[in-house]
Amino acid sequence: MLALLFVSLFFAAEFSYAGNYYWVGGSGNWNDATHWSFISGGVGGAGIPQQHDNVYFDSKSRGTSKKIDIFLSSDAYCKTFTSTPSTFT
Repeated sequence: MLALLFVSLFFAAEFSYAGNYYWVGGSGNWNDATHWSFISGGVGGAGIPQQHDNVYFDSKSRGTSKKIDIFLSSDAYCKTFTSTPSTFT
């Protein structure tokens, strides 16, 4: 019974911390928290996505540019990576 409780708590904790992160501000470094927002087109500074988080690139990710360059200075992680068709041309 105790083992079942432990497993249940483990899975609840694992899935309760997943966040949605939206890229904002055009080109930049994946590990720069100022490029991540909790809402599409929002203010950056939400932190850096981790392996349990969902990542989104949409039309508001580009800022004033038509092109986004994402640089990696270290490993980048996410659970899911979603891009709307108009994001990348």
